[in-house]
Amino acid sequence: RAELMELAARLGADVPVFVFGHAAWAEGIGDTLSRADPPETWYCVVIPPVHVETRTIFRDRQLTRNTPMIKIRDFLAGGAGNDLEPVTRRLYREVDRAIDWLGGFAPARMTGSGAAVFAGVENLAAGQRILADMPDDFRGVVVRGVNQHPLTSLLPVCD
Repeated sequence: RAELMELAARLGADVPVFVFGHAAWAEGIGDTLSRADPPETWYCVVIPPVHVETRTIFRDRQLTRNTPMIKIRDFLAGGAGNDLEPVTRRLYREVDRAIDWLGGFAPARMTGSGAAVFAGVENLAAGQRILADMPDDFRGVVVRGVNQHPLTSLLPVCD
């Protein structure tokens, strides 16, 4: 697994967590991972009709670049934000609209650099009720977060 993780880091900052196979707390550029076991919550995920250029977000002069690091416990308690969200909302009206719309049902946040947004929901039925009122130009899905990827049990190199 160590060799796979090293190769994954060379492919991109977001790749190692997928090879890790378990929920993780990422540090550095996403290649330093510590196992985490957050609650396996249901989420309503909404995708507005726009593609967000990550490069554009990171080049923006208004992007906050000095946010203090937080600990896992602070994150799990809801004490974290996404520095990319204000910039993305300002530059991409559709992302802003999606967060506002979903936020009418539950606290909504943006994934990574966008464009998808999400909100925790009580269960599958609650998420489906929200999506029933979704604007026609949005796409959406209700998913359940899992800590262990279902396929890792098939790989002898994984815990």
